[in-house]
Amino acid sequence: MPSSPFPVTATDPNEMLQQMQSLMDDLYQNRLGGANVGDVFQIGADDVFQLRYLAIGGLQKLAGALAIHPNIIKGIDCDRNGIFVVLKPDFGLEFDGLNGIAIKLKSGGGLTVDSTGLSTTAPITKAAGTDIDTGTDDSKYVTSKSINDSHNVPDVAPGTAGKVLTSNGTDWISSNSSTAVRGTFTNTDLATGILTITHNKALSAPYAVSVSVFNNSNVQVALGTVTGLTNTTTVDLSAFGAFAGTWGYVLI
Repeated sequence: MPSSPFPVTATDPNEMLQQMQSLMDDLYQNRLGGANVGDVFQIGADDVFQLRYLAIGGLQKLAGALAIHPNIIKGIDCDRNGIFVVLKPDFGLEFDGLNGIAIKLKSGGGLTVDSTGLSTTAPITKAAGTDIDTGTDDSKYVTSKSINDSHNVPDVAPGTAGKVLTSNGTDWISSNSSTAVRGTFTNTDLATGILTITHNKALSAPYAVSVSVFNNSNVQVALGTVTGLTNTTTVDLSAFGAFAGTWGYVLI
């Protein structure tokens, strides 16, 4: 029990009354049975001893009692058993009896859980180049290396503009296009009667090509010597001398 705020030491009635008045003031002004009320409790204007609480502190007064004010919108609620989390149905969580919240696993979904944690029911494996070649595996995942090691998936840079994707019998490779090369020329384009055609076909010996030349009357003319190289072909047109107009060629 709290001790008296100060001892009563009066020796005459008047002094005794003064000390008793001071003692009563100290006992009942902001005190309860002599104990300080403090800053958490208060004595209201109706002389009722009350608890101070913040309206935003999660507490509320209901039917003459103090209660917790749960935020149901944020998934918290309470009942006579205590505070609990509100789970949204069909979103992967469930109450596991009296043990708490648990992850709800879909049957056949490839996941399992035990005391050590969450895991997959089957290991995830990288695909090899041969897996991509056969094209029959439906569980492994593809990596850049597996694509590079395979033969079914093009993995080469396009190279020079105009090249096409072709098969060399084993892999898909970037090759020169077999598209015909067409162009026109005049007498001033010849060097000592020789026409040079650039085609960028990257030919190999014997540099086989087919060349047709048409004069300015749209007539195909007979050619002299045709000489092939890797990316150029020369045609001897010296037999025509200095010709007039614009001629054309087709190289295949």
